[in-house]
Amino acid sequence: MNKICEVLKDKEHPHNANWDVVLIQEAWTVGSRKILKDCGYPHVLDIGSGLWRAGWGVRHRRGGIRPRPGRHGLELNLESGLLVLSRFPIKKSLRYEFKNEGRLFRVFSDGEKVAAKSVYLAQLELPEGKKIWIANTHLVANYCDNSEDTDCESYEIVRTAQMREMRKVFDEWVGDDPLIFGGDLNAGEHPNAKDLSWVTLPELFPGFEQAPHDELLVSTSSPTNFFKKGHKEGGKLDHIFASPHFEISEGKLAFEQKFVSKEGENLNYSDHYGWESTLLLK
Repeated sequence: MNKICEVLKDKEHPHNANWDVVLIQEAWTVGSRKILKDCGYPHVLDIGSGLWRAGWGVRHRRGGIRPRPGRHGLELNLESGLLVLSRFPIKKSLRYEFKNEGRLFRVFSDGEKVAAKSVYLAQLELPEGKKIWIANTHLVANYCDNSEDTDCESYEIVRTAQMREMRKVFDEWVGDDPLIFGGDLNAGEHPNAKDLSWVTLPELFPGFEQAPHDELLVSTSSPTNFFKKGHKEGGKLDHIFASPHFEISEGKLAFEQKFVSKEGENLNYSDHYGWESTLLLK
């Protein structure tokens, strides 16, 4: 986390592309979150379990998704692991915790039941006063990719259901406004990552596009990643999608480089590479 923060703070760092917004997943501990929230970005979204920050004149349409009372203001250990870092002011925001989740009887084998997988949604105000929505999410993982256990859990159905929940959240709060959503979807177009959730995505988000890229690109479980040696390629699981309000281009890996540790090892910043895109509001 400290190394990632060093890059984010230093606009001249060779690994820093001067991103306006950074979507973070798997910041599981309060300590890690504290580091990442102090990396030079003036606006940070960190929402505790059960707390919805959806005020500022927002009203619930059709009586659909309703906020619950907040238990605490900021995330504690092992909640959603999500953060949003932004150079633009955050005008409205909420966190929605998925109702579809991991299996209780697998809590010791995959831990998905422990993590409070969610979607963060924020309305950002751009310098010219225009407003857009941006969402960050981390869907349930597939535990069959690198497992020799025939009793593994792919969570394909759960992942698809989470995607449908996310669509409902966007319908409720975003409507037809400009929207960007991204994060670790634990699925993709690579043959090792394509599943029901990925096939369902175009149906749920018609007109949404990614930046052009090589469909065989890998953002995790790559032999080139120090933390994933010996794993088969998992494809590109990390994505950024934009509504038709945007022109989206320059899709490429981020944080794919290595740094030298104090022990002299060449390490990756994470077991996932980042993914970046350039977006222009039409």
